[in-house]
Amino acid sequence: MILYYYAKTKSRQSKLMTPGMELRTEILSVRRSNVSNARNKELFSRGNNDEGPLAAPTASSSIGRASSLFKRHNVTSSFSACLKQQDPSQNHAYGEHLEYVTVFDDEDEYDAARSTWNHAKLHLQFPNIIAFPASAEEVSLVVKCTRLSGQYICARNGKHSFESDTCTYGVVVDVSKMKQITTLDGRLEGKESPVVRLGAGLTLGQVAVEVVKLGLVVPMGSCATVGLTGLTLVGGQGPLSRLYGMLSDYVSAIELIDERAQIVLATASNEYADYLWLARGGGSGTHHFPGIITAIELSGLPSSESSSSDTKSYIDFRIEYNPTVENAVQMLSDWQKLHMDPKYINDPLFNRITMEPWIFVDAAKKGYGWKKKVFLTVYFYGTAKHRSDFRSRYMPMLKIIFTGTTKAKITNWQYHTSIGFQRYLAGVKSNKKLASGKHGWNINDRWKGYSAVVSKAVSNKAFRILAEGILESQPMSKRYVELKPLGGEIKKMDKSETAFSHRDALWWSLTNHFFPDDINMTSTHADSIRTESRRHHQSFVDAMGGSFSGYYAGYIDRGSSNTLHPSRRELELYYGGNARRIKSIKTKRDPQNLFRVYIPEALSHSVKQGSVALSGAVQAEY
Repeated sequence: MILYYYAKTKSRQSKLMTPGMELRTEILSVRRSNVSNARNKELFSRGNNDEGPLAAPTASSSIGRASSLFKRHNVTSSFSACLKQQDPSQNHAYGEHLEYVTVFDDEDEYDAARSTWNHAKLHLQFPNIIAFPASAEEVSLVVKCTRLSGQYICARNGKHSFESDTCTYGVVVDVSKMKQITTLDGRLEGKESPVVRLGAGLTLGQVAVEVVKLGLVVPMGSCATVGLTGLTLVGGQGPLSRLYGMLSDYVSAIELIDERAQIVLATASNEYADYLWLARGGGSGTHHFPGIITAIELSGLPSSESSSSDTKSYIDFRIEYNPTVENAVQMLSDWQKLHMDPKYINDPLFNRITMEPWIFVDAAKKGYGWKKKVFLTVYFYGTAKHRSDFRSRYMPMLKIIFTGTTKAKITNWQYHTSIGFQRYLAGVKSNKKLASGKHGWNINDRWKGYSAVVSKAVSNKAFRILAEGILESQPMSKRYVELKPLGGEIKKMDKSETAFSHRDALWWSLTNHFFPDDINMTSTHADSIRTESRRHHQSFVDAMGGSFSGYYAGYIDRGSSNTLHPSRRELELYYGGNARRIKSIKTKRDPQNLFRVYIPEALSHSVKQGSVALSGAVQAEY
């Protein structure tokens, strides 16, 4: 296990500390050992009545960070002392020895460890400790020592927090080293495929490379570097969701470390069933899951429809438009009507088609100016018979609907194998790169994003506001909006069966506004992008009227306001009728709010000790 401790370099320390005081920074390597669950429970049965985590320091000024440096020294020293108690000379449960190496906060190792996919708040993120455990036992050890040292925990998998959330103070537990894949012998009742146990640290690309060898399909998202666990916790929508349902629909058990540092296996039939229900689409975004997931078991996965690994079972192409506001509105309107037409949505073949509209503005590759794009991405999956039916039954209709009046063109027609399709979505050419976790669209960029979930048809007026905001609003910056169709097999489960509640939604949107590479994030220019992007998104939501039904937790927006329903609770906007149960489980299973997802700006109004991460007003309503 590797742990990075935060400290200022000597040149920076002189400005913050009294002469002669030093902060020690360490990397501890703790060799993994096999510890039985029984031994682990005995080891951590003590200390459960300890005081809760210390109140996180406010982050409203640099003075707060400077004054908290002494607190950092105290808590990291306490954490280190807890680890040393596991030294073989005192306790043979963990490792053979501890090794200490000095590392400072301006060195590459620490910067790489603390950074997330979205760098918008990287200048604020300096966790006390970043841990990379390799087993459930090591995670348990970190949780115990975090509690005893009076800190909070943020868990991390693929670093893909949409809002760039991570612990600024406290302990980050990164489970990315936990990548085991095991096929279990048993099959659940009524399920034909085997149970597959996946380590919590796997990315979607890594899952795709390995699970395809089992002849199975995992219905997951389209970004290969997203973490399996993070996607599961918000539901898990992707190109095959309308055909097979959400990723979280297939989760039959989870292994986790609870707030008492105990290793727990949660199933639908044991005393920990509430953990499992919450993990299936309701365990992230507005709040942190009340534990750290170390493994996920999937059951009932569909079998691949490819006759061999060389079978090209996927088709993808684009319908490209001249990038005008009028064409964008027409595209969105036609697309929405198609997904509400009973003639199509009741046809099983239609669920094999995924159409995603995009409106995109990017910097021109040469010279100055901006390149605008309006296009519809189309994916299809199926057997040779399905593909033949798609070409004969649906392609003529798509040409008439989407190219008849706008003179749009069909481009980039391609066929893919199952794994080739995943490489295409990831923008890589090899399975090795796909499974590396070291690639990704917009990686290390900085942006502000928003979402909107729609339950009924949206007017062309709202679509026009959306299109104008992307293509014409000032200040001009890189930005895009994409719409993702829902329905199909997503509706197969009742809203209360899992924590994911947007079962009846028509579609949802994802909007991203990017900051230039050279911009200062505290500058007036950065503020103008934030202000305009929020104004644009709120105008779009307001224009939806009663069609707007909430937000998607996978695209969390800290600071969102809801002028349509100002009395509705924040959790209800993300989780609908499941909000109260979600809040109840979080409070019951993590009464001290040990596990958190937060950033400095949110500390004063979104994170309250001993409760789920809600604003004060929302908290009072519960």
